[in-house]
Amino acid sequence: SQASDVWSLGAILYYLAFDCTVPVLGEDCNPRIPSTSARPGPMIDLIRAMMANDPSKRPSCDALLHLPQ
Repeated sequence: SQASDVWSLGAILYYLAFDCTVPVLGEDCNPRIPSTSARPGPMIDLIRAMMANDPSKRPSCDALLHLPQ
């Protein structure tokens, strides 16, 4: 489904953003962002949104294509 594709893309972005580490999921099944992260806030927000446990809360592919640059 499109939601699972968005989750997978979020996992790839996490992997690239955090020095090739596999996403670690918390007890709520959402990604845990390293506390020492110096990544920009919008990037962290995007990863969290794309990897949301609830598929209905993930952005659509169309929404991702129209994000501000």
